[in-house]
Amino acid sequence: MLTLIKQIEKQDVIKLNRARAIQYLALVEGQHPTVRLENLVAKTQDTIEVLYILNIATQLKDSLGYDFNIPFRKEWNKAGREIKDSAKRWRQDTISNWFTARVDYLKAK
Repeated sequence: MLTLIKQIEKQDVIKLNRARAIQYLALVEGQHPTVRLENLVAKTQDTIEVLYILNIATQLKDSLGYDFNIPFRKEWNKAGREIKDSAKRWRQDTISNWFTARVDYLKAK
């Protein structure tokens, strides 16, 4: 199974699968995940997929104490002030706040 998980980390086209493989290798095999997750975030364009990866990094910080150096990208801060629909504006503002909170939390204190 370990061989399959390492293959997923290196070759899977779905970046979330790769992030889960990195998470598994960190939790079960003790492999250091920070650079690999940071690189994966840098290569991921879909904002929701990035948020899922940041949640994986958060779990690794909480459980194993890893810090991450993930720069905040301007496209993550699409605050919805220009959106007239209040529900859509709230959703966009919430997503923007999630990114800010995750990136701030993941940095070394």
